[in-house]
Amino acid sequence: MNSQRLRIVHKYGGSSLAEADGFLRVVAALSVPKSEQRIVVVSAPGGVTDTLIDLFALASTEQPWRKRYQGLISRIKGLMAALDVPVSAEWQLEFAQLGAALEERAASSGWISRGEYWSSWLLHAALRRDGHDAVCLDARHMILVDQYSDVIESETYAAIQRNIYAAAESMVLVQGFVAGNEAGEAVTLGRNGSDYTASIVAAAIEAKQLTIWSDTDGVLTADPDLIPSARPVTQISYRGLDTLARLGTGVVHPDAVGPVMRLGLPLYLANSFRPHVPGTEVRNDVSQNHAVVTASKHLALIHVQHDAPEKLINLFGNRQLLAWSIVNTQIELLVHDKDLAETLSLLRDCETTQLIDVDTEQLGLFLVSPAKEVSARTKAFIEGLNAQPVRWLASDSCIAAVIGASDLSEVVRRVHDHLSNEDGLQILLLGDGPTAASLVESLAEARDRQAGPLFSLQAVVGAAQMIWNPDGWIGSDWEPWFQSHAQSTSISSLLRQSQVAPGRHKVIVDVREGHENADYPIWLEQGFDVITANRALLSGDWSIYEAIQQAQERHGTYLMCEGAVNGAVWAIDRIRHVMETGDSVVSIRGILCGFQSWLWARLAKGQRFSDLIAEAIDTGIAQPDPRIDLAGTHAVQRWILLARECGFQAEMERCSSESIIPAWMLDLDFDEFLDVIHTLDDFIERRVTHAVERGRSLAYVGTMSANGSILLRLESLKPGDPLTGVEPGDMYLEVGTHKLTRPLVLAGPGIGPDAAASGVLSDLIKIAARRGIMESRSRYTESFHEALAAST
Repeated sequence: MNSQRLRIVHKYGGSSLAEADGFLRVVAALSVPKSEQRIVVVSAPGGVTDTLIDLFALASTEQPWRKRYQGLISRIKGLMAALDVPVSAEWQLEFAQLGAALEERAASSGWISRGEYWSSWLLHAALRRDGHDAVCLDARHMILVDQYSDVIESETYAAIQRNIYAAAESMVLVQGFVAGNEAGEAVTLGRNGSDYTASIVAAAIEAKQLTIWSDTDGVLTADPDLIPSARPVTQISYRGLDTLARLGTGVVHPDAVGPVMRLGLPLYLANSFRPHVPGTEVRNDVSQNHAVVTASKHLALIHVQHDAPEKLINLFGNRQLLAWSIVNTQIELLVHDKDLAETLSLLRDCETTQLIDVDTEQLGLFLVSPAKEVSARTKAFIEGLNAQPVRWLASDSCIAAVIGASDLSEVVRRVHDHLSNEDGLQILLLGDGPTAASLVESLAEARDRQAGPLFSLQAVVGAAQMIWNPDGWIGSDWEPWFQSHAQSTSISSLLRQSQVAPGRHKVIVDVREGHENADYPIWLEQGFDVITANRALLSGDWSIYEAIQQAQERHGTYLMCEGAVNGAVWAIDRIRHVMETGDSVVSIRGILCGFQSWLWARLAKGQRFSDLIAEAIDTGIAQPDPRIDLAGTHAVQRWILLARECGFQAEMERCSSESIIPAWMLDLDFDEFLDVIHTLDDFIERRVTHAVERGRSLAYVGTMSANGSILLRLESLKPGDPLTGVEPGDMYLEVGTHKLTRPLVLAGPGIGPDAAASGVLSDLIKIAARRGIMESRSRYTESFHEALAAST
């Protein structure tokens, strides 16, 4: 016996052997020369086992069965003729004994597995006819079970090794589904039992690999009978496949994963009709590329309390539990109704376990993939489909939603469409001002350069009205559409509608002023990514900023704020790249308000202060109320947010800022302010003149020190100071770090709606990249960057 010989195990299912062409395909596949010995486990030809079960059921109740019997025999003889296998005396005796057993209404147990024997004999004859050395072994003498039909592992492994190691032939055929009891009688291993046989054989001989062949391209993202567009999953973990099997999907026998998983043997699921298709690889060290969506009825949700929840979960292993949830000492266990009694029995045997409640006849939706890959967005989508609250549970290979939906098939279809949707980012735009207009125009320009939108606009929300199109649209003509289709609604209502609208990747873009109705932590928890040019909330109370960071970490969502800090300079992105290398920021100095740099550059040329303020209001350079900029409010917010993004706990109390206008002007009505602004002209002119006479220039400069404190003031810059060369309307930052020997300089446009929109566009690209949307769209990416450059 040669136990060191390399061996490969193949299992061919009933669909692969349903017709003579299927047998011939298997023969052709096995004819490819291999150095390894091949063990081939076969199922009955498709439908034969069901026919045998029906025949014995008919015979036992004295219903007509002979016509059905003759049809079965004719089918087998047809396969024999097509494969050029003669109807020998042995075959004639087999058919006669089957007829006699039916006539005598004998027990069916010994006959249900005859289809597997017929397959093995037919394949053996076809291989021998083509000149291959092959031997056919009897599974009854190899797969041994006890009185409860449980496989006796030690005896089975020894019998398999003894029989296969003794076979000198290059191919060894074994019947699947068949086992032998203590009396040597044939018993069966249950539906899809051939998978289990193949797994046991592969584990017993420590095969090089096991391939299970069927009529599908491995594991698919959903049941192809329900969803024809289901896609193959190229890799899945043993645990993931085991979960699918125990959920009753039929992908493999429920016990088939265990034997190969314990030894880490490579397992492949492939299509015998399309052997060139890679199929699905099953290992521990693989990365699953798509979630598998399936559903199950007749589930039980068990509520218990236990002092050591993890120990309780480990007690079950993966035998009965489909998923679970642990909150302190409260535990919820999800099992099939059929396993409820056994599960409760185990729980009652556990010390300190208190049974609280049991809910039976539950419905469950399962997303089988690494749990972290099921995003908050997907959870929110599922909750939006369901009229009742969703109970969430998980295992190490799936997320389970216990739901109240009556039409599980429809829920599976909707969720599968959601997970398969790759139509880009769906944008919910909050704000209808100049920045929103600039953003939409740039998106439309980029769309025109490349067919197929990377971004789709689902909603635009104004101060009092909104437009909403669940299918998404984008175009530069959105403003007249807004006027003719606007409707009243709340943001919370809009988000509920968006949850179940088409599109897997939803992003809220906030370009409004102020932080009313800006619930960023909640939106992130609901699965939305957030991009904001609205700095008020992010620079306010530290606890809110901290809650935003925690929500991102918990739910795998993103908040980005390039447009809230500096627009087209994209400083946050560049500083983060530096920090990702292990460096850290120790100081920043510069001009972070484009309006202020524009204002003091124009004043230096002799223009009057009040005239410039009027121009800024008319052109949109400043805020509608320029006092926000003149008092330094926006600059302070920018600096606080920038410091926080650099890792400092910056707060208003640690920020000192100089106001260009006196405090009493801030208390005036806007019109009153405009009436008195000219009273500052002479004062401002004297400050500018004084600086110019000394060869200096004025700039509104911010400085962040190593402890995160911030100082903003109007500085008189000496000749040669880099800030004297900043163009009107630009931003300029010198970033000092621990590792860089000189400051990192960041400069660029920083004024007006186009600059803010540029920062938002940059964040949209980053979100698209992180969500995997831009991986295969390099042409679109190039054209989009062209549109960004044009917009700034």
